[in-house]
Amino acid sequence: MHNPKAGDAEHGRKQLMAALAKAGHHATYQSTKEPGFKKALKQPADLVLAAGGDGTVAKLAFRLIDSGIPLSVLPLGTANNLGRALGFVASPEEIIARLEGGRKRVFDVGLATGPWGERYFFEGAGGGLLADYVHAAKKEEKNNGKTEKLSKEQQMARHGALLRRMLHDYPVRQWKIEIDGKDISGRSGRRASRRCRREDSENYGSFGRDRQSIWTTNFGGTRKRTRSRLMKSRSRSNRQR
Repeated sequence: MHNPKAGDAEHGRKQLMAALAKAGHHATYQSTKEPGFKKALKQPADLVLAAGGDGTVAKLAFRLIDSGIPLSVLPLGTANNLGRALGFVASPEEIIARLEGGRKRVFDVGLATGPWGERYFFEGAGGGLLADYVHAAKKEEKNNGKTEKLSKEQQMARHGALLRRMLHDYPVRQWKIEIDGKDISGRSGRRASRRCRREDSENYGSFGRDRQSIWTTNFGGTRKRTRSRLMKSRSRSNRQR
């Protein structure tokens, strides 16, 4: 499952399929930019390989919940925060070469509830300035995308300018935040973040009501996962670790 707009020419469809074939895998290609990707995810498979950035991984992962099909990641995006957090820090070629000996792990999936309904999340959830900024940035990119082609440096400068404009007169809001059953409302985001890091769990999170398999490769030790509830979430009882 490939986002053709992610990465560079060295990791296009032809190159990725050749690398998979060289490693002995029988792969079927599907672009996530085409409507057929949803139907393709319902087809039997031993593994779904997400080639793209954080958005691509999330786009595929929530559709695989309870499917029994594990998901692996080829980090081709700009930030690749989720891929790095899950241990996918090697090059796409190295990850492909080690898929055969990869280990399957299970992690919980977050569920945010709001006026829009319910939405799964896999890396984190934000509100307030961050959420409004992301919405405004996407709207600005959509309005300017057809007429402007900007470098990554120009894009970052534009995002920084937009964030500063919004921050200048952004209203203060009262938030209720609960982490591991403890009310930390009124504390700064930095203190809350530090608390999360101190209370890291050996388990792969406690965010969700649903679980998803992740196919990992041996690129480092097991990372700890934060146990927190930043938005309304539900968890299943008696889950097998």
